[in-house]
Amino acid sequence: MIWFQYLTFFFASFVVSWVISRRLPARFSELGIVDKKSLPRKIPTAGGIAIAVSFILVVAISVFFYPEGIGDTYQRVTGLIVAAMVIALLGLYDDLYHASPAVKLLVQIIAAVILVASGLGMEKLTNPFAHVSTNPGSSVLLGTWGNLLLVGWILLLTNAVNIIDGLDGLASGICLISAMTMFTISHIFGETTLAALSLILVGSIFGFIGQNLPPAKIYLGDTGSLFLGFVLAAISITERRKGSVTVTLLVPVIVAAIPILDIFFSFFRRIFSWKNPFEGDELHTHHRLLSLGLSPEQINRMIYLVSIYLGINAGVLAFFPKETTIIVMILLAIGMLMAIEFIRSIPAKGGGKDKGKNIDKIVGE
Repeated sequence: MIWFQYLTFFFASFVVSWVISRRLPARFSELGIVDKKSLPRKIPTAGGIAIAVSFILVVAISVFFYPEGIGDTYQRVTGLIVAAMVIALLGLYDDLYHASPAVKLLVQIIAAVILVASGLGMEKLTNPFAHVSTNPGSSVLLGTWGNLLLVGWILLLTNAVNIIDGLDGLASGICLISAMTMFTISHIFGETTLAALSLILVGSIFGFIGQNLPPAKIYLGDTGSLFLGFVLAAISITERRKGSVTVTLLVPVIVAAIPILDIFFSFFRRIFSWKNPFEGDELHTHHRLLSLGLSPEQINRMIYLVSIYLGINAGVLAFFPKETTIIVMILLAIGMLMAIEFIRSIPAKGGGKDKGKNIDKIVGE
């Protein structure tokens, strides 16, 4: 019976997203909702509205008609719906009118506070090197600090996904892999609400991503990238009964390790070069790979495969003892750092005099 419900959630969100996303490019082009930097033609943006409408609609209908299936997470899921709507409207406004960074941050904080008020929270922090059974004091009660950490975590992941949306289909593909990984882990642990939410998100992204892969017919926009980062952060801690929260909390970061580390290095590179750390440049990982002559399709395929590999690792880690988990994660982090360092050694324009020019023609957003 549970698989019938899962399939219903998936196909419902997939169909809604697929229908909307097929109609958006032409309609948004008529309305002038296009990315001003896309060359040589103007590509419609804010396509993430298809994902947002699909996810929110299917979750809302499920809550209304099947509240018993949600059980003790009813209040948290309801808060998720409200907060997700706030983020989707913020992203749409930003795509249409370009909201200031201060306004974007303020609205994100409001949405995160809505989640906390609905019952989400980090009550305690566990020492990963200690056995709780033999060392009861290994967990630290966080109290109000837990809520502040949760808000910070949501803001971090929301903006991380927003920043990695630098190549057609990159952010949507990574988020799709993250959601699939969370579904697998939560289903195995018997966390049906988290599994259902993850699968609804999978269906919503899957229905849209065909329009977003290179060459994109429509861009994800801040509507989609902010929404995806926020929802991934929120659903990863919606259900906390079986002890998998530590892993599901980190799944989006583990899966997106390479682009997130790339952002981290880029931020400090600009600071040490006396440049604005929030100003974009053409020194990101995908820019360097483009300089080698790789196509956007090849770069996406490469990063997708790495993300799938990391997602599998995250799933396996869910069954490891905590002491082993932290060691494996450190080794994975070292491997990712080495990979990023290797890519950073590639000259940004090393593919030739004309390579790397007019990158906006092939790089989305």
